[in-house]
Amino acid sequence: MIQDLPDDIPCRVILIERDLNEILASQRQMIARRGREVDQTAARINRLKQEYLRLIHLGQGLFAGRPATKLMS
Repeated sequence: MIQDLPDDIPCRVILIERDLNEILASQRQMIARRGREVDQTAARINRLKQEYLRLIHLGQGLFAGRPATKLMS
């Protein structure tokens, strides 16, 4: 993972941002294909969206702290 690389190693990271509703729909389809039910409550969807946003911000902060890393989006 990127955080395991030494800070001084130059690298480029491509961050692909996708609509969160599309991501959740895709995950729901994957889970359904496995024969499992998916809880589609508004509370669950909101929690998932908040977690994805948290991870995106976490990643952006990680890249910002690596001067040799160029974030491309």
